[in-house]
Amino acid sequence: MTRSGEDFEYTFTESGSFIVELRATFTDADGLTVDYPEEGSAPAIFTVTVAESKLEMPNAFSPNGDGKNDIYRAKQSSLQSIVEFKATIFNRWGQKLYQWTDPRGGWDGKYNGKTVKDGVYFVNVVAKGADGTEYKIRKDVNVLTRYTENEGDE
Repeated sequence: MTRSGEDFEYTFTESGSFIVELRATFTDADGLTVDYPEEGSAPAIFTVTVAESKLEMPNAFSPNGDGKNDIYRAKQSSLQSIVEFKATIFNRWGQKLYQWTDPRGGWDGKYNGKTVKDGVYFVNVVAKGADGTEYKIRKDVNVLTRYTENEGDE
């Protein structure tokens, strides 16, 4: 693929490994041009690997300040190659409580500075993977502020 202009952007739409060869011509304000690489030299070659995208959201968390599962976020073990992401938390009446766009970010269970009451809330996630996969996740989220890890072991 050859492209001219000031900016160049390419989006890979499937997973796999791709070899990218870089050749460029730079022109300064006075019209002087420089080719990269110089004529007769080898171009810069890169291998770009796009992993298959993955995204899963949990159905519960416990924002109780114990340092364990205090933030509602995408399951980190299943978060891979996500290039676009928007998640929104709603209460049972459809009121938007929180929104974030960083797939590694999340919700701390607070609304207007206070931790919400235990109960069922809802998350709506719209995301896109580097491989072109589109994610539309809508599910309930259980907020369990009184849950501790010890209770889960019984």
